[in-house]
Amino acid sequence: VMKPQNEGPAAYVFPADEKNLQNQVALRDALWRQGVEIRALSADFKVGNRTLPEGSVVVRMDQPYSRMADMMLDKEYYNPDDPRSYDDTGWQLGPLFNVDVVRVTDSKILQVANADKVEMFTSTPDESKRIANGFGMILLGRKFSLTGKARLALVHTWTSTQEEGWARIALDELGVKYDYVSVHALRDTPDLKAKYDVILMPQTRGTAQSIVAGRPMAGDPIPWKKTDETPNLGAPDSTDDIRGGIELEGVLHLRDFVDQGGLLVCVGNMCRVPIDYGIVHGVSVREPDQINAPGGVFLTENAEKDSPVLSGYGDTLAVYFNANSLPILSMGRSGFRRFGGPEGRPSGRGDLTDADVVQGRAAYDPGKDDNPTPRNNNASLPSPKVLLRYAAEKDLLVSGMLKGGDELAGQAALVDCQVGKGHVLLFSFNPFWRGETVGSYALFFNAAANWNKLTEEKEGKSKGGDGAS
Repeated sequence: VMKPQNEGPAAYVFPADEKNLQNQVALRDALWRQGVEIRALSADFKVGNRTLPEGSVVVRMDQPYSRMADMMLDKEYYNPDDPRSYDDTGWQLGPLFNVDVVRVTDSKILQVANADKVEMFTSTPDESKRIANGFGMILLGRKFSLTGKARLALVHTWTSTQEEGWARIALDELGVKYDYVSVHALRDTPDLKAKYDVILMPQTRGTAQSIVAGRPMAGDPIPWKKTDETPNLGAPDSTDDIRGGIELEGVLHLRDFVDQGGLLVCVGNMCRVPIDYGIVHGVSVREPDQINAPGGVFLTENAEKDSPVLSGYGDTLAVYFNANSLPILSMGRSGFRRFGGPEGRPSGRGDLTDADVVQGRAAYDPGKDDNPTPRNNNASLPSPKVLLRYAAEKDLLVSGMLKGGDELAGQAALVDCQVGKGHVLLFSFNPFWRGETVGSYALFFNAAANWNKLTEEKEGKSKGGDGAS
């Protein structure tokens, strides 16, 4: 309880004028459920040039569970020269919940942080008062739901369900209705569009080939179901044989699903499937070289404010990224380094740092298309649209560890690919991770609620969308 006077800080404050109130309430509830006491400012309090208004929520650091609050709210820094980290190196929940959290070192704030504890809604049988994990609350006591808006399928593999499970937990806690299906359903259902409007393929480990192939079709069938010998298996899904994966038939079914107007949402390594198997064009996976980013919080910038997917979001968003398990997306047909990067430049005169001067001519910009008209009579495919882009290297790291950040800086973080009448949404980062990424949830919910409104009209604007935030 002497933390404010010894190590500091004195408190963390959730401002009363928070624009994402539902996210703030979710974070407050997460703290409260861990035993953290929460109070409120009884008067305005000035921090630097900013005034925190009366009624702002305060987490005092002179309480028994101050260290728990500190771990969840403060910024983490992991030196790249330290021994290899076992797990994530950054998990600062304020940015990941997309809410404002003010770190206050002035212990005078404790004199005005004495208002009664803030009323908190916790998990009770009365579901109308349940906050759960957060973002589903448009208003307190009212859940977000896709009911009547989208027929949703959440796809799991039979090789790994741990990371996919975080997406399932988020949807379950928010009361979102969906069908939980395996990769075999993609393989065995020729007309996916007849059943679903949105297919979510959450993060999993492996290459595109291993995901499509699944478990080798060798030996005897491997069942996953309830029997007298295995009474605890077979839920929430069961099968007589877990071998095999999406397979080529499933890839074709996914292509037809999107072409007919469906929305396919791929997270992390699942992005490799539509990229490597040619469902989408103009985007590739860039294999990491020297980057060291083993799970942390990174800044992205809004690159397409008119997209319904970004409804309710501002100019920036902190996201969870792990270079050891998530892909780096590159716009173009290959994953080679971009011209002009630290290890590349257009071919020509001079050395690596020299600018080529074309003799006897005006300077030529190789990145500019001098002839914008098509070089042939073939109709061009719609270009992928970058919705979120990783920030410049100097601004990229929010919390955790980063080395070789130039490989990630400026790259696409969230890409919308129009395919036929439908769309494929590619997440380089993971919007569903350990209940920490509540601030990213609405990217998926916005997309799902607007699955049939993402195609641009002739004048170049997206159709009016419904915001989940």
